Amino acid sequence: MHHSRLISAARQLFVVLLILSCVTWGQQSEPAAAQPSLSEPPQPGNTAPVEAPHPRRFQLEDYTKPKGYLPNPLAPYTSRDLPPPDLSNTPRIEQLLQNGKLMLSMNDAVALALENNLDIAIQRYNVAIADTDIMRAKAGSPTLGINSGIVQNTPTGGVATGLGGSVGSGPGGTSAGAAGAAAGLGGLVSTTLGQGAPITSFDPIITGTVQMDRNFAQSSSIFSPIPVGNLNTGTANFAYNQGFHWGTNLSLGFNNTHTTSNNPTNTYTPFINSGFQ
Repeated sequence: MHHSRLISAARQLFVVLLILSCVTWGQQSEPAAAQPSLSEPPQPGNTAPVEAPHPRRFQLEDYTKPKGYLPNPLAPYTSRDLPPPDLSNTPRIEQLLQNGKLMLSMNDAVALALENNLDIAIQRYNVAIADTDIMRAKAGSPTLGINSGIVQNTPTGGVATGLGGSVGSGPGGTSAGAAGAAAGLGGLVSTTLGQGAPITSFDPIITGTVQMDRNFAQSSSIFSPIPVGNLNTGTANFAYNQGFHWGTNLSLGFNNTHTTSNNPTNTYTPFINSGFQ
């Protein structure tokens, strides 16, 4: 009797362990069964159509104002880089192709001509050049003008003549600009500075000279109190210059000279000479 009870309890324990092992194995195998769904190819209807890139818009920057002094005090005196020109073809032509045919309207033809025109791209740089002329005028420098003509033999401009019948010569030469004449290989225009007093710089100019000289001279007279003369001269000069747009020119100078000598006949040694003007 006792032996049969032990066998029955062992059977029940075996059944419980078997059920628990089956449940645990089923939970571990569920992620593996879901893996084939990840490798299914995407449906063709879910892909979004790829649009052609839009042409990059030209952004105007204000070059009439210099860089700020903060956080770099030397920033106003550093160079400024221009963005490179966009020489790629416009993507509009790809949007107009439908079933192997070019669906071109009058507005599309005008837009294509404007977007692929190098003359327009060149003229955009004249705006930045004119801004730098304004900044030059604020600093007291003469203006240089801009190249308002079309460059000769460009891919879109061809061989064209200006209003005066003259075109620029040489690579990059342009026709005469407004208030200026074309000159040089780079299309640079000459100055339009008229007669009158020269314009001083409106930017402050600070100059300084610091120098130290030592001179040894052998005495050539038997009556000299010293056989070798020693003369030391120190110089420290500073100047400040600035012009103003109403015609005033401010100039300040501070000159200093310090001289020492080993000659006992000198009344003052060291001798200091300072001047302010």
